[in-house]
Amino acid sequence: MAGDTAIVYLDVDDEITSAAARIRSADSPRIALVLPAGSRLATSRINFRLLAREAQTRSRRLVIVAPEAATRALAASAGIEAYASVRDLDAPDVAVPPAPAAERLAIDHEEVVATAISGASNLPVIGGSRRTGGDGAGVGGGPGRLIVGGIVAVVVLVVAIAGFLLLPAATIVVTPRVDALGPLTFTVRADPAATSPDPSAGVVPATVPTFPLSATGTFPASGKKVTDTPATGSVTFSNIDPFSQHTIAAGSLVSTASGTAFATATVVILNPAQLVSSGGNIVIVPTTGSTAVTAVVSGTAGNVAAGAIAIPPANQNPRKIQVRNPAPTSGGTHTVTLVVAQADINAATTALTAQLAAQLDATIADPSQVLPGTSVFPETKAMTPPISSVDPTTLVGQQVTSFSYGLTATGSVTAVDLAAVEALAATRLGSSVAADYTLVAGSAQVTVGKGRLLGGSIVFPVRATAEEVRTVAAADLLGLVKGRTVSDAEAALAPYGSATITLWPGFTDHIPDFDFRIDLSVVPSATTATPSAPAGSRAPSGAPAATAAPSVAAPSVAAPSGVAPSGAPSGSAAP
Repeated sequence: MAGDTAIVYLDVDDEITSAAARIRSADSPRIALVLPAGSRLATSRINFRLLAREAQTRSRRLVIVAPEAATRALAASAGIEAYASVRDLDAPDVAVPPAPAAERLAIDHEEVVATAISGASNLPVIGGSRRTGGDGAGVGGGPGRLIVGGIVAVVVLVVAIAGFLLLPAATIVVTPRVDALGPLTFTVRADPAATSPDPSAGVVPATVPTFPLSATGTFPASGKKVTDTPATGSVTFSNIDPFSQHTIAAGSLVSTASGTAFATATVVILNPAQLVSSGGNIVIVPTTGSTAVTAVVSGTAGNVAAGAIAIPPANQNPRKIQVRNPAPTSGGTHTVTLVVAQADINAATTALTAQLAAQLDATIADPSQVLPGTSVFPETKAMTPPISSVDPTTLVGQQVTSFSYGLTATGSVTAVDLAAVEALAATRLGSSVAADYTLVAGSAQVTVGKGRLLGGSIVFPVRATAEEVRTVAAADLLGLVKGRTVSDAEAALAPYGSATITLWPGFTDHIPDFDFRIDLSVVPSATTATPSAPAGSRAPSGAPAATAAPSVAAPSVAAPSGVAPSGAPSGSAAP
């Protein structure tokens, strides 16, 4: 319960008007007035009745805290709970209960009469000094004068009470003025070289994130390595010239009828042929010499049959020198083997580079892989020259049917946090608020247009609007309206906003001159009192959907400081 109780400490000399004002300014449902010993308020029960009524009209529960038992009893007789100390507030069983309603009515009547009589005894004497005697006779004395004084005191008291209750009162509600702010149109540049936002220059940082790219594959070898070996054998030369010796030099060429040539390996010296008589005839017996031969052209064409080599060297007379291969030549081969060619490396590099570019595009298409919450701009993408996984020169010529090859590179793209652009726009709005105005919370509307690449930076067109509300304090307005007519008060308040003025009683047309009879409050309108996140929008920019613009601080509107009239019902200023 203590947490719902406003504890108000009064001084000894505080009047009822001061106590009533303190009740009106308290916001808690329970108000505890702490009276010191000898408090002036404790001299009359009617003071407590008036204070109780003030609290009741404002739906407040009034209790009295007083160290003196007489004060607590007086408060209880006026229908108010009373406690001896503040710490007893949460212990209802120690409170002095209020008097029943019927008893309070009787007490009020007695209090009025007693006050009147007490006041009569203190009235000034008209025309001389007051005398009293056993018979009441004398100048300025006697029962008649006492009765007249009592009646006058009663009238004065009644008039005083009626004056307090029936003085004109005013309830004034001022709704602060709200004006449009903007539209502001400007450009914001997202610069990768910037390290922090610069609202005056319209610059926010941009980032250039990098990310690794890699691609590998197996590629066929298309190069051909041909291996040919020459055929070998031997030939025998025959000299049928009986008159001359012939020498066949090493490297001399002999051939087949089809032109397959063979080179001799060594020098062959052929002595003259011999003439031999046989059966009465002279017979020529040729001399011979042999040497190894190798086919001039490698390959299987050098594999010829025995006797196929029959044409002697071109510098020999075939009628004198003959040549034959006694056995087939052999060993001539033709082998084709697949090897890695430079063209294969070039083709693999082209294919892998295309894969790296596709990876770069896929990463940019999903900005969450780059920097979450940012927008990327594909036109700024870049990739470093690819680096091969192995030295390509070591692959060329390898006798394989296929080979593995890989490339790596680093991709990059410019990214911008559009929330930073919107925040800068909101800052621009805040700096544009007029003096004595405050930005209305939730009113900022920021539209970020499509960004475009300009010299390494991204430039955005921005449009921003908001509302600003006049900063108004109730205490500053009281002096403008006191004692004025309704129309004059409305005109005086017009620069600060719209005003609703209610007067009591209805026939009066002037604002009271007393602060405590004026309840002036400043109440923001529904559109300015409830902060909400401003809606931001962005034009398409190849980036993800825009997020809401940053919230703008709610306006600072002073709390009501006017004092409500005593006993005024809700919605009026009547006491």
